[in-house]
Amino acid sequence: MRNKGDLTNNFSRHEFECKDFCGFDDISLDLVEALESVRTFIGRKMEVRSGCRCEAHNRSEGGVRDSRHIHGDAADVRVSGADPYMLAGVFYALHLEGQIQIKRLIPKTKGNYLHVALRGSKDPNGEYFAGFPEGEK
Repeated sequence: MRNKGDLTNNFSRHEFECKDFCGFDDISLDLVEALESVRTFIGRKMEVRSGCRCEAHNRSEGGVRDSRHIHGDAADVRVSGADPYMLAGVFYALHLEGQIQIKRLIPKTKGNYLHVALRGSKDPNGEYFAGFPEGEK
């Protein structure tokens, strides 16, 4: 595991730290690399709204009991001026092309962000791509 500092060209570990300042920042590098691939593809800054969450912070955010944020393999992201469904479409297209590996995409219009995860909460191997044909398995 790397020390604090840059993870990719555009993302640093501190962006993924738990927002309650407990120090939890063990984000999946596979997730960060997927985010980096999409960010590079669209050529625009991607804001990390939420990355790692300790259990207490997850409860305060209203997260599900076994949220992937607790495991460090989920993030809520947004791009200024981009609808979360449009952003999800980019992730989904790159996933179908085999350029990134993800399991969950959930666009959230309230808050204007996209939940991206490497695994599902109930079924770690199940895929769920909200809003896409054949995506909601």
